This record gives sequence, structure tokens and C-alpha cells, in this order.
Amino acid sequence: MSNLEENLNEEEKIQESFNKSHINLVFIGHVDAGKSTIAGHIMVLSGKIEKRVLEKYEKEAKQKNRESWKFAFVMDLTDYEREKGKTEEVGKAYFETENRRFTILDAPGHGSFVPNMIGGAAQADVGILIISSRKGEFETGFNKGGQTREHAMLSKIMGIEDLIVVVNKIDDKTVNYSERRYLKIKQKIGPFLKRLGYDVENRVKFCAISGITGEGIKIPLDQKKCPWYTGNTLWEELDNLNPPKDLSEESTRMTIIDKYRASGVIAYGKVVSGKLTMNESYLLMPLKRKVTIMGMTNQDYPVEEVSSNENAKVKLKGVEEDEFKVGYVLSSIENPVPVSKRFLAQVNLIQHESIICPGYQAVMHLHSATIECTLRKFLAVVNVKKQSVIEKNPKFMKQHQTVVVKISVPVPICLDIYKNNKQLGIFTLRTMGKTIAVGRVTHIF
Repeated sequence: MSNLEENLNEEEKIQESFNKSHINLVFIGHVDAGKSTIAGHIMVLSGKIEKRVLEKYEKEAKQKNRESWKFAFVMDLTDYEREKGKTEEVGKAYFETENRRFTILDAPGHGSFVPNMIGGAAQADVGILIISSRKGEFETGFNKGGQTREHAMLSKIMGIEDLIVVVNKIDDKTVNYSERRYLKIKQKIGPFLKRLGYDVENRVKFCAISGITGEGIKIPLDQKKCPWYTGNTLWEELDNLNPPKDLSEESTRMTIIDKYRASGVIAYGKVVSGKLTMNESYLLMPLKRKVTIMGMTNQDYPVEEVSSNENAKVKLKGVEEDEFKVGYVLSSIENPVPVSKRFLAQVNLIQHESIICPGYQAVMHLHSATIECTLRKFLAVVNVKKQSVIEKNPKFMKQHQTVVVKISVPVPICLDIYKNNKQLGIFTLRTMGKTIAVGRVTHIF
């Protein structure tokens, strides 16, 4: 086959791939549940990792006396992550099934890196909740203070409705493919997710796997070892996922997740709505700077256009790398994203031991932006379900209440009313290492 024919075949494969619906997956769960191992094993099974590369990872893992980490090394790229076996940053990778194309967002499981996990969830369409079935590990993650609980809650807060619960380490010697153990975990997790607001009957799926051996990921579990399991493989569940709603006809909004200089100014982000087109001009908000896209890639392939729910790297003309930040938004010129320092929001105080009074300060996570904010004034305690006012102008708010709050931030930020754009209108509030509240923007001043 000539080089020309090889190039044409490669282009056809790429085009065929981009014809598939794209879904962002965030891998969440308690530390050591096996998120990076499963993500890495998926990459190997999908043919994205060459044999010689995996052999290199295997050799490196053996040198650290951690042979089982070879798949995790596909996702954990820094020396610290490989040395400690703990993910810090949100790892990224791409693969595809027969009907779908995916971006993996491998979120850190340690409690110290929850803000990074929130950033991953903010980009995601579907959550993959990894649970270790090993005796003691499930209990640690699920008990109060465990990241299984917090990650599931934060994912729901950030707008994720579809969840695949992956019961991992089914081959562990403390589990030994036990149906009883699998059902015990399912019976505890299911009601918990339902209380969080997930539609467990229709939009939450369960599957059992071994991240190390690969059983249950793409190849079904051995029926001799596991005759009771009749569910789908993880691969099948992924292939059956419904793609997110297409918002390509809406006004363009790309939240900036990363930026750097490489033969020009590069911004990486998720196209929340609308589309980006090569050589077209957009507004970089809140900078209000007109910029032009001079180059663009999707999954590292050069493209002419990127639609909603896709991730893109864009080369920008008209701005310097030190003039904008993560959390800025690339926006259509004719209908730019709203920008403000003050807004109203319905804030639900999900956990806080004492009351909160006006003037309270917290860290707000809004799409890819992180900023300190002040709760200036409490306008009303409301019943969200009944859409009624319980109390006007309360002097304080307490745990489990939902209050209409006037919020201010020190500098203008990009946001939107929740009903107009969910991903730009929902946020979390954190303080002292804990997520204390979730809010939805209702009015922008």
C-alpha cells in the first residue's frame, strides 16, 4: 500500500470516528478504588496504547514493586503520581466503541484534591463511579467522609444525570466473585444515589469488573467463576449511553480549562454550546477581547469546526497567554456570555454545623472558574418543590435550607442564569476543605 493510500485510509478512519456522538466521562470514586487502572486498561483494550508502551509501563511498575500499577501509568503521568500511586490532576484520554466516541477524565480520589475533581465533573456528561468491592475498602469509601459519597454528590450537583456504578476488584481474594458482596454494595449504593436525586431505575447502571485482569470491562466475566452475573460488560454499558443534548444552534460558549504557549497562544476547553469555526472571530470574556481562531484540534486531530459537547484546543490570535485565565469563556460576538460581579442564586446549604450570616465568605467553583465570593444578603428562605416563600429577609441560613442569596465576587466572572445554560449557571461553595453548598444562578445584575 502506498503512503498516499495509507493517508487516505487514516483520514477516512478519523472522519468515521468523528461521525460518532461524543461523550465526556469522568471517573470518580474513593482513593485506591481503581479509577486510573480501569481507565488505563480501557485505553489498552481499545488499541490506543501500543504493546511496547505498555511493556515500558510494566517494567517501570516492577521497578517500583507495584506491578499492578502498569495500567494506572497510562493515566498517571507525573513522577509524583507514579511514585505515590495517587492521581492529583485530572488525566485525559480518548477512545471509542462501536457507536460512541469518548473523552476520559480521570479525577483524583484523595480528599485533598476535591477541587480538581470538581473541575473534571464540570466538563463531564456521564459519571463512572468506581467502587472497590475489597473488604474494608468499600466501607471506607462509603462511610461518612469517604470520597464515594462526596464524588457522587458533587457529580449530581454539577449536573451529571447518568451514572455507571462499576463494582471493581470482584476478583480480589476477600471477594472471590461473590454475588452476596456485589448485591450488598448495590443495595447500599442504590438508595443513597436515589436520595441524591439520581434516577436509579432509568439512568444509573451497575456492572462488576476486575480492573487488573480486564474481566467485565470488554470481555464478559467468566461464567464458571461468576455464574450469577448476567449484566452487561462496562464496554456495552458505555456503547449504550445516550449522547448529551446537541446545543450547536445556541450561542457559542467555550469554557477555558487550560492555557499555554506552544508556537502561539493555546486555549483548551469544552464547547458548552454553539460551535467554533476556523478563522472566525470570537469574544474572550470577561476580557471583552476580540480574538481569531488560527488553528484548532479535537482529540489532537486538526479540524475546521467543533460543535457543542466537544473539547477543543484552539490557537488564538489577538491575545497574549498572560492576559487571560482558566475560567474565562470564548463567546460569540453577537450574543456574548453574561459577565458580572453580582448575582442572585438559590443556595442550598447541604452541610454546615453552625448558622451562616450575611458577609460569609467561601470559595465558589463555577464551570472551570474558581473564585472567592461573599454572601451579601439573604432575601428569602424558599421551598423549591412547592416554589413558595417560607420566610422573607432571614437573618441567617442553616443546614438543609434553600435561600435566595445576593452574592458578590471581587472581579467580573462569566456566568449565566441556570435555566438558560445549566453548565454556566450551577456552582458549589467550599470552605475548610468541605463542600458546604450548591447554588443555581437566578438573576444577574
